[in-house]
Amino acid sequence: MKTGKVSESVLKRSVLREINQSVHNGSGQDSVKQEIDVKGAGIGTDCAFLMYGGSSTALSVQPFCLDNNAGIDHAVIAAVNNVAAGGAQPVGILLSVLLPSESEEKDIQDIMKQVRVTCKKCSVRIMGGHTEVTDGVTRPVVTAVGIGWNQVKRPSPQNARSGQDIVASKWIGLEGTSLIAHALEQKLADRLPSELIAEAKGYNRCLSILPEAACAAKAGVTVMHDARNGGIFGALWEFAEREGVGIRVDLKKIPVKQETIEVCELVDVNPYELLAGGMLLMLTDRGEELTDTLKVAGIPAAVIGQTTDKRDRIVTNGGEIRFLNPPGRDEIYRILSANY
Repeated sequence: MKTGKVSESVLKRSVLREINQSVHNGSGQDSVKQEIDVKGAGIGTDCAFLMYGGSSTALSVQPFCLDNNAGIDHAVIAAVNNVAAGGAQPVGILLSVLLPSESEEKDIQDIMKQVRVTCKKCSVRIMGGHTEVTDGVTRPVVTAVGIGWNQVKRPSPQNARSGQDIVASKWIGLEGTSLIAHALEQKLADRLPSELIAEAKGYNRCLSILPEAACAAKAGVTVMHDARNGGIFGALWEFAEREGVGIRVDLKKIPVKQETIEVCELVDVNPYELLAGGMLLMLTDRGEELTDTLKVAGIPAAVIGQTTDKRDRIVTNGGEIRFLNPPGRDEIYRILSANY
């Protein structure tokens, strides 16, 4: 199989089927099982929820294994983002670090420093984990399990209705643009101004969606979904698939930074299929009101489309219409693997 996140068909056939069997079968003492409700992950649902009594615990796992130390803490951000997008309050992470046999202690120290700084920014703590040097990997593999909690049981994910506004925060491709700018800085420097490259590299400061998730929760949004693998197109597909609705999105309304456009053009990457960490999709009855609320909080946002009563996932661009397909491999894996 190709590197990157597995396809939706493989995920359904070989992963989610086993997860669903596990959730239904359960484990442990019968008296405890009867009081515990488990909602497993699925397409477009990156959190699992363990509900007991009047509260719920959210859990999400995210790895990072690209050969780029500038993004080694992205696993932490992605895991915490998943928890926040699920409507829970992130409180901590569990961390697994696997290092190749030629690694030195300084490599561990550098990784942990990045993770510690990131956790501080996200207001979560490192609660434990595992660190190992092994011949089984050829580059560092960092895996973070995000942990969050909610005082109320998680509502059903099937909350979307036809005619609701789809709101997107910040810009597409922030995470992918930053990774490319760090990894291919010398190549980009031959064609792009140094100021533009520096700006693109700095997008890794914009990857947390915690501020907008908190604002959206207070504003009473219907559902949230943090965009990442497969870019905005992949996120929109997963979002619609999870909620069982159709969508109609205007390409011209999807916010994108000029730096992302220029970097993507130079390395022949589709920015709409590029790792989109840093963007949160929100569904609401009052899109313009939500964007105003987010902008007051200093968070750029835009209404990019609406849900429909059909199952089509449509992106319009003037008179052109594109039908979205299940997300394939994220563009970040193609471009970075070709340059190492």
